[in-house]
Amino acid sequence: MQKLVLIFSFLLSFLFLSQGAAAQEGTVFGEDDRVPVADTTAAPYNAICKLKITYQNGTTGDGTGFLYGPGLLATAGHCLYDTSYGRGGQVASVTVYPGLNAEGAPFGSRELREDNAGFYLPERWKQDRDWRSDYGVIAFFEPFEEVQPLQLADWETYPDSALAGTEALIAGYDGAMQSPLLAHGMLSLVREDDLLYRLDISHGQSGAPILDLQSRVIGIQNYGANVGFAAGEMPYNSGARMNRTLSEFLLGVKNISSPS
Repeated sequence: MQKLVLIFSFLLSFLFLSQGAAAQEGTVFGEDDRVPVADTTAAPYNAICKLKITYQNGTTGDGTGFLYGPGLLATAGHCLYDTSYGRGGQVASVTVYPGLNAEGAPFGSRELREDNAGFYLPERWKQDRDWRSDYGVIAFFEPFEEVQPLQLADWETYPDSALAGTEALIAGYDGAMQSPLLAHGMLSLVREDDLLYRLDISHGQSGAPILDLQSRVIGIQNYGANVGFAAGEMPYNSGARMNRTLSEFLLGVKNISSPS
């Protein structure tokens, strides 16, 4: 019986990891030590965006994204393309609010759809729900002129040895709150395609940038500790690592969407 339980646990964890099930969920480890961002109008926080997502079946959801160039928003792939719960794949629209706070939207908002923006996702995410490709970009033609985009870290300067034990920041929008929450702590593990950490994350923060202490993007928040692993096996939240593949994807979209 114990052997059957272990086999079932392994199969269940493999299914979650390959399909990105419940990908929006995060994990708070014990007491929540996140703090609200004091000033969302200042860099780097003005480039971090609350996302209101409308799916093809009319249901709605929450996410986080970040601006990394004029008219360029990066986020988790499952915030832009989700086939679970009958959501229909590519989302119908995403409304973007840079620097949203309890007082409102200091830089306004954009409702982005296929008729006014380009949606870019890796085929490995769209076709296979490959967790290593859970990221995407929306390119749009009316940028937020007052917002300073985030800088992407140079992946070549961040090998495993440089990232291991690095202090990191994650600022993202909890689905129930109007202002972003900031988590600060050490990376626990560095793998080829993702970063693992015990920084607190909750629903709605998928797509948040993982920043180094110089406010450079070193990853994108994706999964909670309850996703992709058997219970107790991998007690970490995780995000896509700014490796060569992710960097080339983000810069590739930037190049093809820039005016010639």
